[in-house]
Amino acid sequence: MNKYLFIHLEVQDGTRKHDHRVLHITKAKNINFAAERYVATFWGYSSRPYKGDWWYVGEIAIRLKRVVKLTKSEYNLINRVMNG
Repeated sequence: MNKYLFIHLEVQDGTRKHDHRVLHITKAKNINFAAERYVATFWGYSSRPYKGDWWYVGEIAIRLKRVVKLTKSEYNLINRVMNG
């Protein structure tokens, strides 16, 4: 069964920080696992050398700020709002 997620990421590229908010559909049983996997592959393959919050790919660092499970209706509504 599909799970509908809203994922909020913080990305640091050198001195520049910015947030990404994405909608994601997964079949994973654990939404935190699904969100961490999304972070790990967001900018290509990344690694988390320390048990901290940040994933690294070259000079780019990515952190999962939050993940929220949505209903299909909420997902569709937010998708329409985000994509005009």
